[in-house]
Amino acid sequence: MARLNGIQRTLAIRPSNFLLNLENSLLKELDMVMNQEKELWALKSRVDWMIQGEWLLEEDEVKEFVKNGFNEDYTTSLLSSKWVAPKRSQWQVSLTEEEKTNISGVATEDEVKSALWSLKAFKALGPDGLHAGFFQRFWLIVGKSVTEEVKKGQTVSEAKSRVYFSPNVDRDTRESLCDILGFASTPKLGKYLSFPIKQPRTSTQDYNFILDRVKQKLVGWKVNLLSLTGRAVLIQASSATILAYVMQCTQLLGRILEVIDQVNRNFLWGSLDSTRKMHWIGWNKVTKPKEEGGLGLQTAKGRNIALLVKLNWRLDTEKEALWAKALRQKYCNQRRMNAANADRLPCSHIWIAIKKGKEVFSKGKMWRVRRESNLNFWTGNWTKKRTP
Repeated sequence: MARLNGIQRTLAIRPSNFLLNLENSLLKELDMVMNQEKELWALKSRVDWMIQGEWLLEEDEVKEFVKNGFNEDYTTSLLSSKWVAPKRSQWQVSLTEEEKTNISGVATEDEVKSALWSLKAFKALGPDGLHAGFFQRFWLIVGKSVTEEVKKGQTVSEAKSRVYFSPNVDRDTRESLCDILGFASTPKLGKYLSFPIKQPRTSTQDYNFILDRVKQKLVGWKVNLLSLTGRAVLIQASSATILAYVMQCTQLLGRILEVIDQVNRNFLWGSLDSTRKMHWIGWNKVTKPKEEGGLGLQTAKGRNIALLVKLNWRLDTEKEALWAKALRQKYCNQRRMNAANADRLPCSHIWIAIKKGKEVFSKGKMWRVRRESNLNFWTGNWTKKRTP
């Protein structure tokens, strides 16, 4: 902006073709930057959709729209299905009678309102094109209608439902259960937020979508128009948010982590596929905290380990949570722990991730001494000095 202002002042005194061409070039670059900023804010505030979308103004239209959406998603032609008591393993957690009663009961208006207010107002839009903030803002108008729709219940969609079986279930049993339930079987659970929910074997191709998202987030910005500080901030804002939901329960492959760091390094120093620039400071120094002379950026591997340590902390503190009980009873039972090859026994990707972060978690946790504490005075870590 300062350069453009200087050129325009000079043109007012001594106009020339060179300055006019330079002014036009700078104005084009300025328009490009302003358009990128406009797109960024539009994405954050959902302005594009709010301008282009069609609002339902009448109460009857809103009722009909919500009702049709539920009917399309959760309608089935089945009236009932034959009940067969499933076989339960020792590690499986079951619901108590009180929990069953609460689930089967009709939702009250306070419960519907509490569930709605637990959602963030301006997160991603729903399939109906409305975010939670709309229903929160106009609850006095649409609250009664929403509660009535919830009370009507939701039926299962036969077309969108599938049954996933363990590889240990034989073919005849699968076909018998599918006939009873009325749903087809599937060998895979598919993906959630582009992430495979369950795969028998993991390969680098399963995680290529992470690299594509990080690159797409950074490639839209012109490197030369951003300062070093601006690039560092953009790396923190883009790659950190993209990777969080994947890293928090999965140990990513080493090659994927290395490529993520490589993409961030190249963007920080302005390197492109066609133009390579010198990286003046090593990545191990750049990723140090600002107090130690670094830029405060995180390595992909360090962030992955930190999130897995947090998962260990949740497993250790949320002892009554259903997911924690299921994992403990499946992988921490006496039979499995006393096995000769306990570390080589098959387990889920989540448990592999928990074992990966357990070493760092064990080093960092510390006892808080209180009355009737059952810590070991000699071996327990109850001082600031960590045990070896």
